Amino acid sequence: MSVQLFLHGKLLGIEPFLFGSGPRAEVLLGRSRWVTLLSEVLPRALLRQMNLSPLLLGTVGGGEFLVVLPSEMREDAETFLAKAADEITSMSAGDLKLVWTATENLGDWSIVRKRLTDGMTARRGAPGLPSDNAFAAFDAEPLEAAQEEFAALEAGLREATAVSWSAAQPGHIKAGTEGDFSWSFSAPPPEGLHLAIHTADLPPRTRLGVLRGDVDNFGARLRRIDTVDEHIRLSHLYKDFFAGELQVLIASLPDLAGRVTILHSGGDDFAVYGAWDSLIILAREIQRVFGLLTQHHLQDLVGPEGKTITMALVVAAPGQQANLAALYEESSRKLELAKTGLNDSFYLFGRSIEWKQLPDAEELQKQLTRLVDEFDCSPQFLNELRGFYREGTNAATRRRAVRFDRPWRFHRRLQQVLEPPQLGRRRERDFERLCQAVISEFIGKQAGQARLRPTGRVALEWAQLSLQASK
Repeated sequence: MSVQLFLHGKLLGIEPFLFGSGPRAEVLLGRSRWVTLLSEVLPRALLRQMNLSPLLLGTVGGGEFLVVLPSEMREDAETFLAKAADEITSMSAGDLKLVWTATENLGDWSIVRKRLTDGMTARRGAPGLPSDNAFAAFDAEPLEAAQEEFAALEAGLREATAVSWSAAQPGHIKAGTEGDFSWSFSAPPPEGLHLAIHTADLPPRTRLGVLRGDVDNFGARLRRIDTVDEHIRLSHLYKDFFAGELQVLIASLPDLAGRVTILHSGGDDFAVYGAWDSLIILAREIQRVFGLLTQHHLQDLVGPEGKTITMALVVAAPGQQANLAALYEESSRKLELAKTGLNDSFYLFGRSIEWKQLPDAEELQKQLTRLVDEFDCSPQFLNELRGFYREGTNAATRRRAVRFDRPWRFHRRLQQVLEPPQLGRRRERDFERLCQAVISEFIGKQAGQARLRPTGRVALEWAQLSLQASK
């Protein structure tokens, strides 16, 4: 009886590969679709090529995969992956690399997992080892052809019901069923595959944003699992959540349909782009539904790992044609910044706030826009209020921006900039109540302990963008 092998594959360099997509949105979309499909199709193609059952498929997606193989097929699997790795490296101009490691299914899962981790660490330290052509020069013509192929893949997937793969071109994936093997989007896994695809044709003047989300400490949660069955179950749970909920929410909510495009959904993260205001709605809904998921499926697991999610939204500068790849790169940096400082948070308009603070920021945004729309205040007062948030890299400057030693200055300045036209007595009372509500939201109700709240800065940017969009 042969010993089983666990084979773990991983794509390295995904972020640099996507960052280098250039200004064409269809190229970024095509690259993202290709990367997503590689970790889905390659392990399935490996099993089909070796006439093995699809039930040996473990976890797939998110740039990596885990399959079970008979030990005597190890050499064949290495040859298969080496050929695919060469093409992947060539098509990505060296940015993207496929690495893998394998170990026997002997001992507890914690021991097996450690051997896989150690093997992958060695491969990551020398990612050129699997390929015989790691140092080959890249020709410009194949790279240009690959760019067009990525764009064609994105266009084809809009109408396709399946994807295919051929042994002659192991790094290529085609929309449709023309290859050696194909997998339907409608068939249930592992025979079929589930790919989150939704593309919106946005109006030319839409103010674009990119939203990225990532589960907090998901890797730590997986490391605490004792069995391979639970590892696979939990991995599928998160992957299916993002792939399914993104499509359901975008299709079902009227403020999202036709305004949001899915870039990718992975094992524990996602990325979308579209109209900036729709992305805020989507972020709030994903966080809400994700909380329900963890309450139902992870309530018996000890610790907070994998139970919260952090997101970051970056909005394109006004009056400029958005470079989607640059926005995607910026959103990645902001997401890392948010996760470094505060898990279970939302990076929005230059500030990381807790999810429970988002409704406060939204309410204050509505109050600020009311001052302009209903009481004819000049939008310039938003810039005046922004001046109280002193920006800078100096820590002392940031501390002064947070705490007020003279909070009455804020009250006085706000009264100076909020001078509406003549109002009736009743309207004046409504105006005064609204001003007091705005002040309390910015610095709190206790004047002796006045502090500028981060939700105020978020609300200011939010209100300004809303007013600009309404013009």
